[in-house]
Amino acid sequence: MLPTSNKPLAANISQNRTISEQNNIRLIIYNKQDCVEKQVLDWNEIVSSNYTDTDTLYWIDIIGLHQIEAIRAIGNLFGVDAVVLDDLFATEQRPKLQDFDDYLYLILRDLWYNEKNETIEVEQLSFIAGHNYVISIQEREGDVFEEVRAKLRNTNNKRTTKNDRNYTADYLLYSLIDAIIDNFFLILEQLDEEVEEIEDNLLKDIGDETLVQIYHLRKQSIVLKRAVTPMREIISKLVRESYYQSNNDSRWLLQEIYNHCVEVIENVESCRDSVADLVDLYMSNISNRMNGVMKVLAVISTIFIPLTFIAGVYGMNFEYMPELHWHYGYYTVWIVMVLLVASMVGYFRYRKWL
Repeated sequence: MLPTSNKPLAANISQNRTISEQNNIRLIIYNKQDCVEKQVLDWNEIVSSNYTDTDTLYWIDIIGLHQIEAIRAIGNLFGVDAVVLDDLFATEQRPKLQDFDDYLYLILRDLWYNEKNETIEVEQLSFIAGHNYVISIQEREGDVFEEVRAKLRNTNNKRTTKNDRNYTADYLLYSLIDAIIDNFFLILEQLDEEVEEIEDNLLKDIGDETLVQIYHLRKQSIVLKRAVTPMREIISKLVRESYYQSNNDSRWLLQEIYNHCVEVIENVESCRDSVADLVDLYMSNISNRMNGVMKVLAVISTIFIPLTFIAGVYGMNFEYMPELHWHYGYYTVWIVMVLLVASMVGYFRYRKWL
């Protein structure tokens, strides 16, 4: 069976995915006995093939929305409505699920970490799942489905009691959804590491750069929340309702996916709370630093108050001031002022105000 752990084995969030202008279609054909995988550069090869064998499952993975003619031709081959084919090219949609009786139309969000910009990028993934086929349409090169492909290639997996190829199109679709959600856990780990790094920086030094990092992290958590929150509704709908493509033997995986989705959402909320705590910690440290500065200024002002008083008294121009005509008056005033400052500093240190 395909992995359902919340720690995927082969996902990589640090991919620099690029938009390819070349024709690139992956085709995996498998059944209980065999699995064939190949790259298809000419989509006519797919259109001219026969897909009527109900005991064989076909996974057509189209990479790049620039292959408009290929997407339309393949969609028409499997009887996909023209409205759905047009809808595939709108990449700013909210994740959704639509049932067209003989196939399911599903739009999800996949995330990947852009190392160049240090941001979480969003990619739309579209799926069309029929009785014995799954069509996936990706925007960019690079995905999180390699673990699924590895399971389909491997016939001697010691961790499983059944061959993965025994399952139908709904199991493949659920496995692809599971891979997407498992990748969210890695994104969350990345955000948690950034939170810990900023916390350490706040304890050492405070600067405007730290505040910029906090708000940058806050934006990334919002991106993650917007991607994963609608998925809970979609998966919940898959769990509740029965579709033509559904197989009761595969519904256990769907329930696992739903549990993972709920866990991701809870972790996202926890991450957002952590980011909010970082803002509070930053403002608290700024306030503490300001209080420290004000305390030093207050101590200095307090020390100079009696000195200012003494200087003010002896700065008056009265003619009859005995100390003004005393030979040691000047030196005595300095000694008194120094002793006064020393005693006040000592008292402040005793009270731990310094």
